[in-house]
Amino acid sequence: MFYNKEFGDLKKVNYYNLSRDMADNQKSIDFLNKYRKKRKIATAIYVGVGAAAIAGVIMMFSNVNSFNDNQQTGGFVQVGTGIALGLGGYLI
Repeated sequence: MFYNKEFGDLKKVNYYNLSRDMADNQKSIDFLNKYRKKRKIATAIYVGVGAAAIAGVIMMFSNVNSFNDNQQTGGFVQVGTGIALGLGGYLI
């Protein structure tokens, strides 16, 4: 995505360019910083989702021959936690 300011050259949309071009408007900078913070939180949540889902799948399929219901239930709980975290990250 690209943008321009006051019919200037096109610039790529990124935090550095936007913060530099909007430095004269404090409300815009506040919105930009709030967006950046939310994106960082969402990224951290998605990393947690991946870790929880991988751990859940590993827990479900490790020692399959032992028929340990607690371990498989724990795996399902881990995967469910991962899905819930993913939904939460999407809604942020």
